[in-house]
Amino acid sequence: AKRLSDSNVEMGSLTVATSVALKDILEREHSTPWRKIIAISFCFTGTVVLTILKGGDSFQPLGVECGTPLFWFLSLLVLPWVCSFAFYFRKWLLAEYHIRRHAGYHFLEEDIQWNETATIRYPAICSMAGMVAGLFGVGGGIVKGPLMLEMGVQPQVASATAATMILFTASSATISYYTFGDIVPDYSVVMFVVGFCCTYAGQVGVSAYMKKQDRQSPIVIAIGVVVLISALMVVISTLSTGFQKGWGPLLAAGGVCSAYGID
Repeated sequence: AKRLSDSNVEMGSLTVATSVALKDILEREHSTPWRKIIAISFCFTGTVVLTILKGGDSFQPLGVECGTPLFWFLSLLVLPWVCSFAFYFRKWLLAEYHIRRHAGYHFLEEDIQWNETATIRYPAICSMAGMVAGLFGVGGGIVKGPLMLEMGVQPQVASATAATMILFTASSATISYYTFGDIVPDYSVVMFVVGFCCTYAGQVGVSAYMKKQDRQSPIVIAIGVVVLISALMVVISTLSTGFQKGWGPLLAAGGVCSAYGID
């Protein structure tokens, strides 16, 4: 509402062509960005296909053995694949940003302006956050949720964006674990049902509370609590493993092919 009122004031002083462009931008913001969804889905599909082709203990479509040239080719091919989409999305965001500026688009304080600097800085930070999340075995959304709050993104937008990212990353991780034979089918079905029901109940409950109280603090508090609990669980798990099995095996470097039973 704030953006619409501010933009309507600005449209009065703009040329007809610019006003039409600004009106078109505002209308597109109220529709589902199917082009972006398709592009992200295509990137995700390619990553999954490469993971499946590489195979694992329980599934070997090409009979790829760990450590062979084909194994490393399929493993490293995901980097140029993802990077090509990153460059494409950067070019896309920059084009939209300059179109908005030319049309007199009113950016809110919490909006991220995807200019030449932001399209390099934020993806780099998110890449580091994703790598850290993978190293410590926590969800990427746990890291990127607070990161987006620090960037000034509205809590509702940050929560929804993190949930969308988790949908793709969790699906990719699930397929990877399946190819490695690390998924217990009975547990996975139960955990999926429990996770879905708890997520739905939490979403409905928090949304109803926020609508009634007209506050966004529950999302910020929830993200903070989840991050705190996750950090504590990582510390507890590390200390428990270290004291029970010794610190030597815990700190020892493992081979890339150890998951395949190859030293």
